[in-house]
Amino acid sequence: MDRGSQLSAPAPSAPAAAPRVLTAAPSQSAAAPFLPAAPQPSPVANTDQGLDTSSIRATGSATPHSAAQVGPCIGGFLGPLHLKPCTFEAYLNLSFHDGLYDLVDGVLVAHTMTDSRHEVIVEYMKTLFNERKKRNGTEFVALLNSKVQIAKNVRVADIVIGMVPRHSGGSDNVSFGEHNVPALVVEVTSTNRSVDLGVKKEEYASAGIPMYWIVDRAKGCANSDAVAAVHVGELRGTRYQFVKYRGSEKISSFYFGRVTADNLLNPPDPGNLATRYATKEKRRLQKAEETAKAEARGRIEAEKTAKAEARSRIEAEKKIVETERKRSRAKARAQKRKAALEQAGIPVSESSSSPSPEKVRQRR
Repeated sequence: MDRGSQLSAPAPSAPAAAPRVLTAAPSQSAAAPFLPAAPQPSPVANTDQGLDTSSIRATGSATPHSAAQVGPCIGGFLGPLHLKPCTFEAYLNLSFHDGLYDLVDGVLVAHTMTDSRHEVIVEYMKTLFNERKKRNGTEFVALLNSKVQIAKNVRVADIVIGMVPRHSGGSDNVSFGEHNVPALVVEVTSTNRSVDLGVKKEEYASAGIPMYWIVDRAKGCANSDAVAAVHVGELRGTRYQFVKYRGSEKISSFYFGRVTADNLLNPPDPGNLATRYATKEKRRLQKAEETAKAEARGRIEAEKTAKAEARSRIEAEKKIVETERKRSRAKARAQKRKAALEQAGIPVSESSSSPSPEKVRQRR
């Protein structure tokens, strides 16, 4: 894939059936009983084309829900249910009040607390999407911390772009699964960098998600040579083909427009961005209003011109009618005079109602 090439948007597909609702809202104590134990899964190979994972920190365990790979959070608190065995049915009864958890091979994996820069990147990308949505008119929405079902596993992704079921009461009740596959998933790396660059790309590919973006801040990486970059992956068959963007290299996307890697890795404050977009939108509306007024003036002038031309045509038609009327009257008078002369015995030429010269001399 060439850098900067336009990334095509996947065609929206109507969901074949209503997706599962992954949250209900009972308290933690009301959750379904947890299983006594769960087997540790085997490592997942990382062979996707274009994604360099040589800088992923070694953790001593390749299981996607190991404590070392999840990484410590701020304050060291991972939630009371972290690494607890759990059935899929019990997971459905968890709410966001219990905390954010992935369900991986029958085990709950808590989401670590993210720093402010992580949140700024996520909010910035959502703002970019919403501004782009006004132009491309897509019916997709961008949801934060939304749940993506992959067989019996569930991942809570940083950003999920897809079609929200019409019956949904809100983002907490939305799930994306085999009957409602999202168009794009975005993960912003933090302490779980190895999971985002490793296991998740395998899982999202198996779910048939057309695009997977990784905003890799290179944070929590033991390799000092690791450089922050944005990995843009498009599904090719059963694997993602990734292109890495760094620095001022531009990414063209149907969902985010044209943006550089630096813009995504070091975005401006979303509040300032929103103000800038609001000012830009105000100017656009003012320009549209001025254009509309100019067009209205043009229409008024055109109507005046059309009315003047109509009046001119009416006057011309009146003159034609008056000329024909005068000609008819003159002809009638000529015929009347001819009849009078013929009655008096004075011959009249065919081309004129006047008497011939010889008769005029005889009368004299």
